[in-house]
Amino acid sequence: MNNQAIIVIDFTYDFISIDGKLNCGRYGLAITETLVQLVQNYDRIGNYIVLAIDCHESDDVYHPENKLFPAHNIINLTGRELYGDLVYWYQQCQEQQHIYYMNKRRYSTFA
Repeated sequence: MNNQAIIVIDFTYDFISIDGKLNCGRYGLAITETLVQLVQNYDRIGNYIVLAIDCHESDDVYHPENKLFPAHNIINLTGRELYGDLVYWYQQCQEQQHIYYMNKRRYSTFA
């Protein structure tokens, strides 16, 4: 292990897919293959991987993001799933100790 880490923030269907509720358009799609390769490389050598994923409830009228953005990354809906081949990688590797899936409830990953 090289004691390095990568933090993948909000790489979900709602943020990346053209059909997503709050998508970033072609820019997210353009980095998909490279991001998956990078994550696979980090995994292969045992570096830390943090998947920090936005997490909202459909009926939370008090969350400040609900006033700023359309509903997105709702728990148990497709929009919150990891996007593209990242979802398949995670399904195979999620039990490894150097991989962390983090539900984030704030706009900032570091709050």
